[in-house]
Amino acid sequence: MVRREEGRERMETARTVLERIIHIAHLHRVLIGKRVDKMGPYAGPWFLVLRYVMEHDGCTQVSLANFLRMTPASVALSTKRLQKAGYLSKEVDEYNLRCNRLHITEEGRELEARYRNEFERLLSDTFAGFEEEELRQFSDYLGRVSSNLGGGRQLSMGEIIDLERQKDEA
Repeated sequence: MVRREEGRERMETARTVLERIIHIAHLHRVLIGKRVDKMGPYAGPWFLVLRYVMEHDGCTQVSLANFLRMTPASVALSTKRLQKAGYLSKEVDEYNLRCNRLHITEEGRELEARYRNEFERLLSDTFAGFEEEELRQFSDYLGRVSSNLGGGRQLSMGEIIDLERQKDEA
């Protein structure tokens, strides 16, 4: 009887921990959304696009699509919007006329920097009062949880997105 009660208590504690993780993830998404919404309609959702193009100047839409795990058509539409807003520029590849090379504009760099600053401020607020060792330990615990869910290893974000797509296709 004691073992069964301990098992129930453990499950209840585990359920509470998982609920808190979900709560924190949702709250973080809402708060970063509120902070970046003030920057304009392209601030939040396109941060990864701007970041990737900034770090891979002259990249192709195909390489961006592969990174984001999106279809080339979706990326073409997104980059067209960002180009129209003045955050990206496109140039036709001189060796392959069907290939567009992407470049971030000065306005795009400024938007990416403002977004990154807001994200870092929220990150700082999120872990205020934690010592470095506490953060390392917390990260280790979350890594173990991630490995448990990933069948003994931590899945990359790309693998998680692929898993999600498989679910949607089934």
